[in-house]
Amino acid sequence: MFRYEFGHRYSAHRHYRVPVDRVDITRMRHVHELFRNVNRLGMGDNENDLTRAPIDGSWSHVLDVGTGFGSWVLSFSLAYPDILVKVLIHAPSKQE
Repeated sequence: MFRYEFGHRYSAHRHYRVPVDRVDITRMRHVHELFRNVNRLGMGDNENDLTRAPIDGSWSHVLDVGTGFGSWVLSFSLAYPDILVKVLIHAPSKQE
């Protein structure tokens, strides 16, 4: 299911070339927080730093395509517990 090269763990699927290890998980969490901070800069009074789309009471479902490590999904689900979030994961081996 995994292969090891250059000190990193990779998915056994050769078409997916990004590492799947703790180092990359940590890197992606930092990228997630960076994007949230950048979004906060231009949002004004809007406290929604997870999406540029306006979230009003009509939302009931959200689809996250290319979920990755799930940082955004977890943050969104905690911020909006009444909205059902569905995910499409390309590489299930990323889920640790």
